[in-house]
Amino acid sequence: MCGGWIFVGLAIFGTIIPLLPSTPFLLLASWCFFRGSPRVHAWLHRFKWLSPTLDDWEQHHGIRKKTKRRAVILILLAVTGSLLLGSLESWMQYVIIAFVSVGLWVLWRVPTLSNDAPRTQPILSPDDDASSIRSFLGRDRCDPAKSRE
Repeated sequence: MCGGWIFVGLAIFGTIIPLLPSTPFLLLASWCFFRGSPRVHAWLHRFKWLSPTLDDWEQHHGIRKKTKRRAVILILLAVTGSLLLGSLESWMQYVIIAFVSVGLWVLWRVPTLSNDAPRTQPILSPDDDASSIRSFLGRDRCDPAKSRE
């Protein structure tokens, strides 16, 4: 579970620092919380700005066209602004361009969902507590007393 919080922190920094992505860290946090804390996993998927992207990835293994377009535009704006306004050596600018190119290539390779693809309802409702989530997921083994039986 500690790893999940570390990835959430990195995702928050990724929204501020131009070359640090946030979505992969959120996906990793979701995976960690799914394994370690169903309650926090459900909370993460109920978060207003995160749940559509996380749900699309978990259910369809892709990113919506609108989200992908927005990501590319923001990446290009942030990097262009950093390169134009920064006072970096030219070799360092080439390194940044190379890293950004790899990141954009990875983003290009992720499957694209159409904007009008149906959004499925989240599996977990806001009323679910940790015990009902564990039983729903078949995760009663999280309870040490039940795992000894």
